Amino acid sequence: MDIDMEDAQEYQKPPVGPVINISAAFKETATINPEEVMFGSPYVEQPLSAVIPAVLSTTSLAHVKQSMLTEEDLEDELLAPEHNPLPVSSLRTGMCYDVRMQYHDDIHDSTASDRHPEDPLRIYRIYKELCNAGFVEEYERSRSRKKDELMKRIRAREATREEILLCHSPEHWDRIQRTATMSKEELRDLTHNTDSVYFNRESAFCARLSCGGAIETAAAVVEGKVKNAIAIVRPPGHHAEPDEARGFSLFNNAAITARVMQKRYSGCQRILILDWDVHHGNGTQRIFYEDPSVLYISLHRYEDGKFYPDLAKDKTGFANHKSCGAGSGLGKNVNIPWPCAGMGDGEYIYAFQKAVMPIAYEFAPDLVIVSAGFDAAAGDQLGECLVTPAAYGHMTHMLMSLANGKVVLLLEGGYNLDSISRSALACTKVLMGEPPDELHSIYANEAAVYTVHKVVQEQSKYWKCMNPTLLESDGEDPTVARLHDVIRSYQTKQLFEKWGMVKLPIYSNKVSPTYREQAVCTPNMWTAETLIFMIHSAPDVWLSAGALSSAAELHQSYLLDSGSMYIDWAVSNGHAFVDVNVPAIISGPENEDYNIRQATKDLCLYLWDNYLELADAKDIIFIGVGEGYPGIVHLIQNRSCMSRVKGMINFVPMNMPLKAWVHDLDKDWYYKKSIVYTAVDHPAWKTGKKIRRMYGRATRGVSNEMNKLLSESYAQATASIGAILNLEARRRQTTIDTNVSAESVAE
Repeated sequence: MDIDMEDAQEYQKPPVGPVINISAAFKETATINPEEVMFGSPYVEQPLSAVIPAVLSTTSLAHVKQSMLTEEDLEDELLAPEHNPLPVSSLRTGMCYDVRMQYHDDIHDSTASDRHPEDPLRIYRIYKELCNAGFVEEYERSRSRKKDELMKRIRAREATREEILLCHSPEHWDRIQRTATMSKEELRDLTHNTDSVYFNRESAFCARLSCGGAIETAAAVVEGKVKNAIAIVRPPGHHAEPDEARGFSLFNNAAITARVMQKRYSGCQRILILDWDVHHGNGTQRIFYEDPSVLYISLHRYEDGKFYPDLAKDKTGFANHKSCGAGSGLGKNVNIPWPCAGMGDGEYIYAFQKAVMPIAYEFAPDLVIVSAGFDAAAGDQLGECLVTPAAYGHMTHMLMSLANGKVVLLLEGGYNLDSISRSALACTKVLMGEPPDELHSIYANEAAVYTVHKVVQEQSKYWKCMNPTLLESDGEDPTVARLHDVIRSYQTKQLFEKWGMVKLPIYSNKVSPTYREQAVCTPNMWTAETLIFMIHSAPDVWLSAGALSSAAELHQSYLLDSGSMYIDWAVSNGHAFVDVNVPAIISGPENEDYNIRQATKDLCLYLWDNYLELADAKDIIFIGVGEGYPGIVHLIQNRSCMSRVKGMINFVPMNMPLKAWVHDLDKDWYYKKSIVYTAVDHPAWKTGKKIRRMYGRATRGVSNEMNKLLSESYAQATASIGAILNLEARRRQTTIDTNVSAESVAE
């Protein structure tokens, strides 16, 4: 590996007290390669102190770790006021980096191609990117810059037990410290039994150094030594819970830093922690969940709780938009949970403009700490998102308008070495005063808009800046009715008057009583040769909201119901039709335990068992729209109905993943019998790969709006149904003709 030894120059300045040239000491012993130690080697059987005997003859490794303080550092400590009287514009941007944090490494044997994603090289590559940009004073490329155009180096130190216990339990502290004396096998066992964390004998030291570096970086900003700063530290921290290491994280750097700042500085009591790591910062949220002095905002990939950290043990959607804090901290937790991969510049900037920044302005923090994970960056294979360095720069730029510019970036995740280094450089340039680069995309997709809208509605309970406000009703107020109930009543009335369709009785303990009003059928349901079963979400409503409230202007609002076109076509052609509406929310107290996805699956099974299977129809066509789509797929895979179901037409919105065919029998049946119309910008099309047959015959629609998707696909969908039915009719006629011919021959 080509190692730049300039990384160690920070330790070559005249120190206070005795100091060891570590690089030289390594060269004096043949026990270990200094390059491997500095940049993450395979596991070394003995701790570092045991493999540098030349060093041990004069001092201990602990002394080495503590003896890197220079006279300049002491002068800063003695003379720096809590608030620098100089204008912010005259201050430099701070940077904390310590090569020793690379000692924390995976003990399992690995090659360059299968390195653990939390690679020690992560911080080195970011540091080198800043050096190559000419921002680091000790680096030769900085010589053309004036000193005030360079970053001010902030030296890391080990966090103390007292500081770490502000957020973690004594038991957790003790567990981490014990790793320094464990055997190789004990470390492997601990790694195996811990949630996505590896350990070696230097892990505890590196975790203390990472946390201490974060604290010193924030302190330099608060004290006015620098105007803002970035801490290039590892191991990361935001997954670490009060009593548990998780997700590459040992100590929660951001949380501990916030607590120390509050304890140390009277003018730093309201702190915003903005977490743009692609994974939810479960540890940070848990630590401050009941604390009104810290506002935690997280933008993360969620996927209905299936993306790490899935927090299966919570069973309460801890990372979803409804988790807003508790007790006195209610309203001080904001989750923006992306429903899928593929979110990029437009989506993140939209979330910042609509939710993050308005809430942050209203909160008015004294300090902004960014849990700056770069695993949502384009190119990161774990995050699978598309955020560019330009977007990270824009987000940083917006945050700098808060807290008089006191912004601290603490490195969290990010596992593509090119992506994290470029993204960190973009943020650093903005911190130093350069404008952010032009965005690659400015439009948010439908899934992101929908997600942010839900967040805004939920947070409107706690923040005046969030509009529209959410009207909550338990369904028991006789003066309040949900509009979807009103619309369904209107639809059933219209269908009765036009086609004589009547309500289909539904009586089941597993099916909500609300569904008893949601299913209607034509009078010929029992006798028709062809039966079409359509189950769908509520139709779209185009609302014109008032300027000062969420009350709709009804004279400018419209019901958009393209689904009725399919009913008209089917009944006009003599087919029986069963139409079922799926409400997103149940009116009444039972809504608390309502799960629309499971309720729809139960309803589909009930309708097949009690009605559809008993009908005389030889040919049955399924149409699933929105939330009806997974219910249809569940039905076909859990009942023996393939011989009678001749075709399936499904319409899939942006925020719903495609459903795979997992039936053991006839794996090609689903592909041959189904057409799956997706929203035009559905994430399934962003991979650039052909969608597999197991997801059905996928067809890209022309719109992201379900009403337009239904109307624009109407001609093709009905033509396909007609062709399927004509083919079945010809097959039956051929069978009849063959039988007649056989009888004639017999006679």
